[in-house]
Amino acid sequence: MSEYGIVGGAGGANPQKLVVVVIAVPSQPVLVPAQNGGSLDIIFGTQTGFSYQLQSTTNLAAVPANWVNEGGPVSGTGSSVTSSVPTSLDTNFFRVQAQ
Repeated sequence: MSEYGIVGGAGGANPQKLVVVVIAVPSQPVLVPAQNGGSLDIIFGTQTGFSYQLQSTTNLAAVPANWVNEGGPVSGTGSSVTSSVPTSLDTNFFRVQAQ
């Protein structure tokens, strides 16, 4: 039975290798809006090793909400970054997805 890994050569159990997987999860970014002329600056903190994407929707009641990417993804630097979007008369809701 030791040939099949069921018991050790002396009849004892074969020790199993323990594998530990650590999954890093980014902290939830806090969005800080700031008016900047004809644009709205969205400022949020980042962590190194993660990518961040600002998204917006005009309707939170839609199921599912239609989130649209605003610009491209931003690499985390460990400090705050600013994403700017043009202001409009429409009401927009914003979120940041971290990956």
